[in-house]
Amino acid sequence: MADTLIIQVPDRLLYSPRLKRWVLVSEVTSKTSNDLFLFVPLEVVVAILNGIIGRAQARCHEEGGFGFDFDLYGYFFMSNHLHWLIGVDTLVHKSIVLEWVNREIARRINKFHDRSGQALVPSTAIQITTLEKALDRLRYVMGQGTAAMKSRHPNDDVFACSNPALLRGEKLHGVFVHADGRREETTVRIDRLPGLGDLTEKEHRALMWQLADGIAAEARPRRKKAGLPVPDPEAVRRVDPMTRPKERDRSPAPVVHGPPEHQEEWRKLHAELKDAYTTAHIAYWKWLADPTLPLIRSRRTRFRRRMRGRCSGSWPRAADPHGASVRKDNRTSTEARCHGRRPPSPRPARGARTPLPPDHPATHAGLSHPTAPHPPRAPRFQPACTPARVQRRTRLAIPQRRTHDVQPACTATRGGRRTPLSRGAPEARAAYWTGQSAEGTAGPGRRTFRCSRLPFRAYPDITMGG
Repeated sequence: MADTLIIQVPDRLLYSPRLKRWVLVSEVTSKTSNDLFLFVPLEVVVAILNGIIGRAQARCHEEGGFGFDFDLYGYFFMSNHLHWLIGVDTLVHKSIVLEWVNREIARRINKFHDRSGQALVPSTAIQITTLEKALDRLRYVMGQGTAAMKSRHPNDDVFACSNPALLRGEKLHGVFVHADGRREETTVRIDRLPGLGDLTEKEHRALMWQLADGIAAEARPRRKKAGLPVPDPEAVRRVDPMTRPKERDRSPAPVVHGPPEHQEEWRKLHAELKDAYTTAHIAYWKWLADPTLPLIRSRRTRFRRRMRGRCSGSWPRAADPHGASVRKDNRTSTEARCHGRRPPSPRPARGARTPLPPDHPATHAGLSHPTAPHPPRAPRFQPACTPARVQRRTRLAIPQRRTHDVQPACTATRGGRRTPLSRGAPEARAAYWTGQSAEGTAGPGRRTFRCSRLPFRAYPDITMGG
Protein backbone atom coordinates (compact mmCIF):
# COMPACT_ATOMS: atom_id res chain seq x y z
CA MET A 1 0.00 0.00 0.00
CA ALA A 2 2.76 2.45 0.87
CA ASP A 3 4.48 1.78 -2.45
CA THR A 4 1.50 3.18 -4.36
CA LEU A 5 1.46 6.59 -2.69
CA ILE A 6 0.80 9.31 -5.25
CA ILE A 7 2.90 12.38 -4.56
CA GLN A 8 4.08 15.48 -6.35
CA VAL A 9 7.30 17.45 -6.23
CA PRO A 10 6.03 20.88 -5.09
CA ASP A 11 9.10 22.75 -6.35
CA ARG A 12 8.66 21.51 -9.95
CA LEU A 13 5.49 23.29 -11.04
CA LEU A 14 5.01 24.99 -14.42
CA TYR A 15 3.41 28.36 -15.13
CA SER A 16 0.06 28.24 -16.95
CA PRO A 17 -0.37 30.96 -19.61
CA ARG A 18 -4.18 30.89 -19.30
CA LEU A 19 -4.65 30.49 -15.54
CA LYS A 20 -1.76 32.89 -14.77
CA ARG A 21 -0.47 30.72 -11.91
CA TRP A 22 1.79 27.76 -11.24
CA VAL A 23 0.13 24.41 -11.87
CA LEU A 24 0.96 20.72 -11.64
CA VAL A 25 1.32 19.37 -15.20
CA SER A 26 0.80 15.63 -15.58
CA GLU A 27 0.49 13.07 -18.32
CA VAL A 28 -2.48 10.80 -17.62
CA THR A 29 -2.77 7.33 -19.14
CA SER A 30 -5.78 5.02 -18.87
CA LYS A 31 -6.41 1.78 -20.68
CA THR A 32 -9.56 -0.20 -21.23
CA SER A 33 -10.35 -3.32 -19.28
CA ASN A 34 -8.62 -6.37 -20.79
CA ASP A 35 -7.32 -4.08 -23.58
CA LEU A 36 -10.62 -4.26 -25.48
CA PHE A 37 -11.03 -1.96 -28.49
CA LEU A 38 -13.89 -0.04 -26.87
CA PHE A 39 -12.75 3.31 -28.31
CA VAL A 40 -12.98 2.30 -31.98
CA PRO A 41 -13.17 5.70 -33.72
CA LEU A 42 -16.71 5.55 -35.02
CA GLU A 43 -18.29 8.96 -35.47
CA VAL A 44 -20.70 8.31 -32.60
CA VAL A 45 -17.89 7.22 -30.27
CA VAL A 46 -15.78 10.27 -31.16
CA ALA A 47 -18.74 12.55 -30.42
CA ILE A 48 -19.30 10.81 -27.06
CA LEU A 49 -15.68 11.13 -25.97
CA ASN A 50 -15.36 14.75 -27.07
CA GLY A 51 -18.66 15.52 -25.36
CA ILE A 52 -17.45 14.12 -22.03
CA ILE A 53 -14.26 16.21 -22.07
CA GLY A 54 -16.16 19.33 -23.13
CA ARG A 55 -18.70 18.76 -20.38
CA ALA A 56 -15.90 18.39 -17.81
CA GLN A 57 -14.54 21.79 -18.82
CA ALA A 58 -18.01 23.33 -18.60
CA ARG A 59 -18.47 22.01 -15.04
CA CYS A 60 -15.62 24.22 -13.85
CA HIS A 61 -17.79 27.34 -14.12
CA GLU A 62 -21.17 25.93 -13.02
CA GLU A 63 -22.80 25.98 -9.62
CA GLY A 64 -22.42 22.56 -8.09
CA GLY A 65 -19.58 21.65 -10.44
CA PHE A 66 -15.92 21.11 -9.71
CA GLY A 67 -15.40 24.48 -8.10
CA PHE A 68 -11.98 24.92 -9.74
CA ASP A 69 -10.48 25.25 -13.20
CA PHE A 70 -7.89 23.13 -14.98
CA ASP A 71 -5.89 23.22 -18.21
CA LEU A 72 -6.12 20.69 -21.04
CA TYR A 73 -3.11 20.78 -23.36
CA GLY A 74 -3.82 17.74 -25.51
CA TYR A 75 -5.45 14.31 -25.57
CA PHE A 76 -5.64 11.22 -27.74
CA PHE A 77 -8.08 8.28 -27.54
CA MET A 78 -6.62 5.18 -29.12
CA SER A 79 -8.86 2.13 -29.56
CA ASN A 80 -7.88 0.59 -26.21
CA HIS A 81 -6.27 3.40 -24.17
CA LEU A 82 -6.11 7.17 -23.85
CA HIS A 83 -3.55 9.87 -23.11
CA TRP A 84 -4.06 13.45 -22.08
CA LEU A 85 -2.02 16.30 -20.63
CA ILE A 86 -3.65 18.37 -17.90
CA GLY A 87 -2.60 21.15 -15.53
CA VAL A 88 -4.21 21.37 -12.08
CA ASP A 89 -3.55 23.21 -8.84
CA THR A 90 -3.34 20.18 -6.53
CA LEU A 91 -3.42 16.42 -6.57
CA VAL A 92 -6.93 16.51 -5.16
CA HIS A 93 -8.18 18.49 -8.15
CA LYS A 94 -6.55 16.03 -10.50
CA SER A 95 -8.20 13.09 -8.76
CA ILE A 96 -11.62 14.75 -8.91
CA VAL A 97 -11.35 15.44 -12.65
CA LEU A 98 -10.06 11.97 -13.47
CA GLU A 99 -12.72 10.28 -11.36
CA TRP A 100 -15.54 12.17 -13.06
CA VAL A 101 -14.22 11.75 -16.61
CA ASN A 102 -13.45 8.04 -16.23
CA ARG A 103 -16.84 7.38 -14.68
CA GLU A 104 -18.73 9.14 -17.46
CA ILE A 105 -16.64 7.39 -20.13
CA ALA A 106 -17.38 3.99 -18.60
CA ARG A 107 -21.12 4.68 -18.37
CA ARG A 108 -21.58 5.89 -21.93
CA ILE A 109 -19.19 3.52 -23.67
CA ASN A 110 -20.75 0.53 -21.89
CA LYS A 111 -24.20 1.72 -22.87
CA PHE A 112 -23.15 2.18 -26.49
CA HIS A 113 -21.64 -1.32 -26.73
CA ASP A 114 -24.47 -2.88 -24.69
CA ARG A 115 -22.13 -4.24 -22.05
CA SER A 116 -21.61 -3.93 -18.30
CA GLY A 117 -18.70 -4.13 -15.92
CA GLN A 118 -15.41 -2.33 -15.71
CA ALA A 119 -14.48 -0.27 -18.74
CA LEU A 120 -11.32 1.53 -17.60
CA VAL A 121 -8.58 0.46 -15.23
CA PRO A 122 -7.26 3.03 -12.69
CA SER A 123 -5.37 5.86 -14.33
CA THR A 124 -1.68 6.56 -13.95
CA ALA A 125 -0.45 10.15 -13.82
CA ILE A 126 3.19 11.16 -14.13
CA GLN A 127 4.33 14.66 -13.25
CA ILE A 128 6.16 16.74 -15.86
CA THR A 129 8.85 18.89 -14.29
CA THR A 130 10.42 20.90 -17.17
CA LEU A 131 9.18 22.85 -20.18
CA GLU A 132 11.28 20.73 -22.56
CA LYS A 133 9.70 17.54 -21.28
CA ALA A 134 6.24 19.09 -21.52
CA LEU A 135 6.74 19.78 -25.23
CA ASP A 136 8.18 16.29 -25.71
CA ARG A 137 5.15 14.67 -24.04
CA LEU A 138 2.79 16.73 -26.20
CA ARG A 139 4.64 15.42 -29.24
CA TYR A 140 4.26 11.89 -27.89
CA VAL A 141 0.50 12.33 -27.42
CA MET A 142 0.04 13.79 -30.89
CA GLY A 143 1.86 10.87 -32.56
CA GLN A 144 -0.08 7.98 -31.00
CA GLY A 145 -1.87 6.95 -34.18
CA THR A 146 1.15 7.45 -36.43
CA ALA A 147 3.49 5.54 -34.10
CA ALA A 148 1.03 2.62 -34.06
CA MET A 149 1.01 2.74 -37.91
CA LYS A 150 -2.70 3.50 -38.03
CA SER A 151 -2.21 6.74 -39.94
CA ARG A 152 0.45 8.20 -42.21
CA HIS A 153 0.55 11.63 -40.58
CA PRO A 154 -0.95 13.06 -37.34
CA ASN A 155 -3.08 15.29 -39.54
CA ASP A 156 -4.83 12.18 -40.93
CA ASP A 157 -5.98 10.75 -37.58
CA VAL A 158 -9.65 9.82 -37.27
CA PHE A 159 -9.45 9.07 -33.55
CA ALA A 160 -10.90 11.34 -30.87
CA CYS A 161 -7.88 13.60 -30.31
CA SER A 162 -6.71 17.19 -30.13
CA ASN A 163 -4.73 17.10 -33.40
CA PRO A 164 -7.39 18.89 -35.52
CA ALA A 165 -7.37 21.82 -33.08
CA LEU A 166 -3.57 21.97 -32.77
CA LEU A 167 -2.79 21.58 -36.50
CA ARG A 168 -5.78 23.07 -38.30
CA GLY A 169 -7.41 25.23 -35.63
CA GLU A 170 -10.72 23.34 -35.90
CA LYS A 171 -13.22 23.21 -33.08
CA LEU A 172 -13.67 19.85 -31.39
CA HIS A 173 -17.42 19.27 -31.09
CA GLY A 174 -19.09 16.61 -29.01
CA VAL A 175 -22.45 15.55 -27.59
CA PHE A 176 -23.17 14.93 -23.92
CA VAL A 177 -26.42 13.16 -23.05
CA HIS A 178 -27.66 13.89 -19.53
CA ALA A 179 -29.47 11.43 -17.29
CA ASP A 180 -32.86 12.95 -18.20
CA GLY A 181 -32.17 12.42 -21.92
CA ARG A 182 -31.29 16.03 -22.65
CA ARG A 183 -28.58 16.38 -25.32
CA GLU A 184 -25.97 19.09 -24.88
CA GLU A 185 -23.61 20.24 -27.61
CA THR A 186 -20.12 20.81 -26.19
CA THR A 187 -16.83 22.15 -27.52
CA VAL A 188 -13.42 21.10 -26.22
CA ARG A 189 -10.96 23.91 -25.43
CA ILE A 190 -7.25 23.21 -25.98
CA ASP A 191 -4.99 25.43 -23.88
CA ARG A 192 -1.47 26.63 -24.54
CA LEU A 193 1.30 24.53 -23.08
CA PRO A 194 3.45 26.20 -20.38
CA GLY A 195 6.27 28.09 -22.05
CA LEU A 196 4.31 28.72 -25.27
CA GLY A 197 2.10 31.56 -24.07
CA ASP A 198 4.16 34.29 -25.77
CA LEU A 199 3.83 32.76 -29.27
CA THR A 200 1.40 34.18 -31.75
CA GLU A 201 -1.29 32.00 -33.27
CA LYS A 202 0.73 31.58 -36.47
CA GLU A 203 3.93 30.75 -34.65
CA HIS A 204 2.18 28.24 -32.42
CA ARG A 205 0.57 26.54 -35.42
CA ALA A 206 3.93 26.33 -37.18
CA LEU A 207 5.50 24.72 -34.11
CA MET A 208 2.74 22.09 -33.97
CA TRP A 209 3.22 21.26 -37.67
CA GLN A 210 6.94 20.95 -37.08
CA LEU A 211 6.26 18.37 -34.37
CA ALA A 212 3.80 16.48 -36.58
CA ASP A 213 6.16 16.35 -39.58
CA GLY A 214 8.90 14.99 -37.35
CA ILE A 215 6.58 12.24 -36.10
CA ALA A 216 5.68 11.21 -39.65
CA ALA A 217 9.35 11.23 -40.73
CA GLU A 218 10.28 8.88 -37.89
CA ALA A 219 7.44 6.43 -38.60
CA ARG A 220 8.05 6.20 -42.38
CA PRO A 221 11.26 4.08 -42.30
CA ARG A 222 9.82 1.80 -39.64
CA ARG A 223 6.76 1.15 -41.76
CA LYS A 224 8.86 0.41 -44.85
CA LYS A 225 11.14 -1.90 -42.90
CA ALA A 226 8.12 -3.85 -41.64
CA GLY A 227 6.77 -4.12 -45.19
CA LEU A 228 3.44 -2.52 -44.31
CA PRO A 229 1.41 -0.53 -46.85
CA VAL A 230 0.30 3.03 -46.35
CA PRO A 231 -2.27 2.80 -43.53
CA ASP A 232 -5.90 3.43 -44.29
CA PRO A 233 -7.54 5.52 -41.54
CA GLU A 234 -10.92 3.99 -42.33
CA ALA A 235 -9.62 0.50 -41.56
CA VAL A 236 -9.49 1.15 -37.81
CA ARG A 237 -13.21 1.86 -37.79
CA ARG A 238 -13.98 -1.70 -38.91
CA VAL A 239 -12.29 -3.34 -35.91
CA ASP A 240 -14.49 -5.43 -33.62
CA PRO A 241 -14.74 -3.61 -30.25
CA MET A 242 -14.88 -6.90 -28.34
CA THR A 243 -11.40 -7.97 -29.51
CA ARG A 244 -7.98 -7.05 -28.19
CA PRO A 245 -4.45 -6.90 -29.62
CA LYS A 246 -2.50 -10.12 -30.01
CA GLU A 247 0.67 -8.62 -28.57
CA ARG A 248 0.87 -6.16 -25.72
CA ASP A 249 3.91 -3.92 -25.59
CA ARG A 250 4.56 -2.63 -22.08
CA SER A 251 7.45 -0.36 -21.21
CA PRO A 252 8.34 0.77 -17.67
CA ALA A 253 7.19 4.29 -16.90
CA PRO A 254 9.49 6.81 -15.18
CA VAL A 255 8.58 8.26 -11.81
CA VAL A 256 8.54 11.77 -13.31
CA HIS A 257 9.08 13.18 -16.77
CA GLY A 258 12.23 15.16 -16.11
CA PRO A 259 16.02 14.98 -15.82
CA PRO A 260 17.68 12.34 -13.60
CA GLU A 261 18.13 14.76 -10.72
CA HIS A 262 14.38 15.38 -10.59
CA GLN A 263 13.71 11.65 -10.56
CA GLU A 264 16.16 11.20 -7.69
CA GLU A 265 14.46 14.02 -5.83
CA TRP A 266 11.10 12.30 -6.29
CA ARG A 267 12.44 8.96 -5.03
CA LYS A 268 13.91 10.58 -1.92
CA LEU A 269 10.64 12.37 -1.13
CA HIS A 270 8.65 9.20 -1.76
CA ALA A 271 10.89 7.20 0.60
CA GLU A 272 10.36 9.73 3.41
CA LEU A 273 6.60 9.74 2.96
CA LYS A 274 6.55 5.97 2.74
CA ASP A 275 8.25 5.68 6.14
CA ALA A 276 5.85 8.21 7.65
CA TYR A 277 2.88 6.37 6.14
CA THR A 278 4.07 3.02 7.50
CA THR A 279 4.52 4.47 10.99
CA ALA A 280 1.06 6.02 10.97
CA HIS A 281 -0.45 2.83 9.56
CA ILE A 282 1.01 0.67 12.36
CA ALA A 283 -0.04 3.20 15.03
CA TYR A 284 -3.58 3.26 13.62
CA TRP A 285 -4.12 -0.48 13.83
CA LYS A 286 -2.51 -0.66 17.27
CA TRP A 287 -4.92 2.05 18.38
CA LEU A 288 -7.86 0.01 17.08
CA ALA A 289 -6.69 -2.93 19.17
CA ASP A 290 -6.09 -0.83 22.31
CA PRO A 291 -7.89 2.55 22.38
CA THR A 292 -5.98 3.59 25.50
CA LEU A 293 -2.91 4.13 23.36
CA PRO A 294 -2.56 7.62 21.86
CA LEU A 295 -2.96 7.53 18.11
CA ILE A 296 -0.78 10.56 17.38
CA ARG A 297 0.48 13.09 19.88
CA SER A 298 0.09 16.28 17.96
CA ARG A 299 1.64 19.58 18.96
CA ARG A 300 -1.71 20.87 20.21
CA THR A 301 -2.26 17.78 22.35
CA ARG A 302 1.15 18.12 23.97
CA PHE A 303 0.45 21.80 24.69
CA ARG A 304 -2.88 21.00 26.31
CA ARG A 305 -1.34 18.34 28.50
CA ARG A 306 1.44 20.70 29.55
CA MET A 307 -1.04 23.45 30.39
CA ARG A 308 -3.29 20.99 32.21
CA GLY A 309 -0.36 20.07 34.44
CA ARG A 310 0.37 23.72 35.18
CA CYS A 311 -3.24 24.66 35.98
CA SER A 312 -4.22 21.59 38.02
CA GLY A 313 -2.46 22.55 41.24
CA SER A 314 0.78 20.68 40.63
CA TRP A 315 2.92 22.94 42.79
CA PRO A 316 6.52 22.05 43.55
CA ARG A 317 7.05 19.40 46.17
CA ALA A 318 9.31 19.90 49.21
CA ALA A 319 11.43 17.24 50.91
CA ASP A 320 9.85 15.73 54.01
CA PRO A 321 12.11 14.86 56.94
CA HIS A 322 10.45 11.44 57.17
CA GLY A 323 11.34 10.59 53.56
CA ALA A 324 8.06 11.56 51.88
CA SER A 325 7.32 14.47 49.57
CA VAL A 326 4.62 16.93 50.59
CA ARG A 327 3.21 20.07 48.99
CA LYS A 328 4.33 23.46 50.28
CA ASP A 329 0.80 24.61 51.08
CA ASN A 330 0.08 21.42 53.11
CA ARG A 331 -3.07 20.75 51.08
CA THR A 332 -4.07 17.31 49.90
CA SER A 333 -3.55 16.44 46.28
CA THR A 334 -7.31 16.24 45.67
CA GLU A 335 -7.96 19.68 47.17
CA ALA A 336 -5.02 21.18 45.31
CA ARG A 337 -6.11 19.63 42.03
CA CYS A 338 -9.70 20.80 42.38
CA HIS A 339 -8.90 24.29 43.74
CA GLY A 340 -11.50 24.01 46.46
CA ARG A 341 -14.20 22.57 44.19
CA ARG A 342 -16.03 19.38 44.88
CA PRO A 343 -13.62 16.47 44.38
CA PRO A 344 -14.56 14.01 41.61
CA SER A 345 -16.29 10.78 42.52
CA PRO A 346 -13.96 7.79 42.64
CA ARG A 347 -13.90 5.93 39.36
CA PRO A 348 -14.03 2.12 39.55
CA ALA A 349 -11.00 0.23 38.40
CA ARG A 350 -10.89 -0.61 34.73
CA GLY A 351 -12.61 -3.93 34.14
CA ALA A 352 -14.25 -4.02 37.60
CA ARG A 353 -17.89 -5.05 37.78
CA THR A 354 -20.47 -2.66 39.18
CA PRO A 355 -24.08 -3.46 40.15
CA LEU A 356 -26.65 -2.76 37.47
CA PRO A 357 -29.13 0.06 38.21
CA PRO A 358 -32.85 -0.79 38.31
CA ASP A 359 -33.50 0.95 34.96
CA HIS A 360 -30.60 -0.77 33.16
CA PRO A 361 -31.61 -2.44 29.86
CA ALA A 362 -30.39 -5.77 31.19
CA THR A 363 -33.16 -5.71 33.81
CA HIS A 364 -35.83 -5.33 31.11
CA ALA A 365 -34.16 -7.94 28.93
CA GLY A 366 -34.64 -10.60 31.58
CA LEU A 367 -30.95 -11.40 31.96
CA SER A 368 -29.90 -12.66 35.35
CA HIS A 369 -26.28 -11.49 35.27
CA PRO A 370 -26.02 -9.26 38.36
CA THR A 371 -23.09 -7.12 37.29
CA ALA A 372 -21.68 -5.60 34.12
CA PRO A 373 -18.11 -4.73 33.20
CA HIS A 374 -17.19 -1.07 33.25
CA PRO A 375 -16.70 0.27 29.71
CA PRO A 376 -13.09 0.88 28.71
CA ARG A 377 -11.75 4.34 29.41
CA ALA A 378 -11.55 6.39 26.24
CA PRO A 379 -8.17 7.96 25.45
CA ARG A 380 -7.75 11.69 25.89
CA PHE A 381 -7.00 12.12 22.21
CA GLN A 382 -10.05 10.44 20.67
CA PRO A 383 -10.42 10.91 16.91
CA ALA A 384 -13.30 9.26 15.14
CA CYS A 385 -12.58 5.75 13.92
CA THR A 386 -13.07 6.63 10.28
CA PRO A 387 -10.43 6.84 7.54
CA ALA A 388 -11.48 10.40 6.66
CA ARG A 389 -10.95 11.75 10.18
CA VAL A 390 -7.71 9.85 10.60
CA GLN A 391 -6.53 11.19 7.25
CA ARG A 392 -7.08 14.76 8.49
CA ARG A 393 -5.14 14.02 11.65
CA THR A 394 -2.20 12.27 10.03
CA ARG A 395 -2.22 13.98 6.61
CA LEU A 396 -1.80 10.51 5.12
CA ALA A 397 -4.19 8.11 3.46
CA ILE A 398 -5.33 5.27 5.75
CA PRO A 399 -6.60 2.21 3.85
CA GLN A 400 -10.33 1.68 4.13
CA ARG A 401 -10.20 -1.91 5.28
CA ARG A 402 -12.71 -3.69 7.49
CA THR A 403 -11.54 -6.12 10.13
CA HIS A 404 -13.30 -8.21 12.74
CA ASP A 405 -12.97 -5.50 15.35
CA VAL A 406 -15.30 -3.12 13.51
CA GLN A 407 -17.84 -5.65 12.27
CA PRO A 408 -21.37 -5.50 13.73
CA ALA A 409 -21.54 -7.61 16.87
CA CYS A 410 -25.33 -7.91 16.82
CA THR A 411 -27.24 -9.29 13.87
CA ALA A 412 -30.92 -9.81 13.33
CA THR A 413 -32.53 -12.55 11.28
CA ARG A 414 -35.32 -11.21 9.14
CA GLY A 415 -36.75 -13.30 6.32
CA GLY A 416 -33.77 -15.66 6.35
CA ARG A 417 -31.24 -12.84 5.99
CA ARG A 418 -28.83 -11.69 8.71
CA THR A 419 -28.77 -7.92 8.98
CA PRO A 420 -27.24 -5.64 11.65
CA LEU A 421 -29.58 -5.06 14.58
CA SER A 422 -30.28 -1.50 15.68
CA ARG A 423 -27.88 -0.32 18.33
CA GLY A 424 -30.85 1.02 20.26
CA ALA A 425 -32.28 -2.43 20.98
CA PRO A 426 -32.11 -2.87 24.79
CA GLU A 427 -31.87 -6.66 24.58
CA ALA A 428 -28.83 -6.58 22.31
CA ARG A 429 -27.09 -3.82 24.28
CA ALA A 430 -27.70 -5.61 27.56
CA ALA A 431 -26.33 -8.87 26.18
CA TYR A 432 -23.31 -7.03 24.84
CA TRP A 433 -22.45 -5.22 28.08
CA THR A 434 -22.96 -8.29 30.25
CA GLY A 435 -20.45 -10.17 28.16
CA GLN A 436 -22.84 -13.05 27.46
CA SER A 437 -24.23 -14.51 24.28
CA ALA A 438 -28.00 -14.23 24.15
CA GLU A 439 -30.84 -14.90 21.77
CA GLY A 440 -34.39 -13.63 21.91
CA THR A 441 -36.95 -11.56 20.10
CA ALA A 442 -36.96 -7.84 19.45
CA GLY A 443 -40.47 -6.55 18.98
CA PRO A 444 -43.70 -8.54 18.89
CA GLY A 445 -42.12 -11.70 17.52
CA ARG A 446 -41.08 -10.16 14.23
CA ARG A 447 -37.34 -10.67 14.37
CA THR A 448 -34.80 -12.53 16.45
CA PHE A 449 -31.43 -11.28 17.60
CA ARG A 450 -28.12 -12.85 18.45
CA CYS A 451 -25.43 -10.95 20.32
CA SER A 452 -21.91 -12.00 21.25
CA ARG A 453 -18.77 -10.30 22.53
CA LEU A 454 -15.90 -9.71 20.12
CA PRO A 455 -12.26 -10.52 20.98
CA PHE A 456 -11.56 -6.82 21.38
CA ARG A 457 -13.30 -3.59 20.45
CA ALA A 458 -12.46 0.02 19.75
CA TYR A 459 -15.73 1.61 20.88
CA PRO A 460 -19.14 0.16 21.71
CA ASP A 461 -21.01 2.16 19.10
CA ILE A 462 -18.56 1.08 16.39
CA THR A 463 -18.66 -2.54 17.50
CA MET A 464 -22.44 -2.69 17.74
CA GLY A 465 -22.81 -1.60 14.11
CA GLY A 466 -26.20 -0.45 13.06
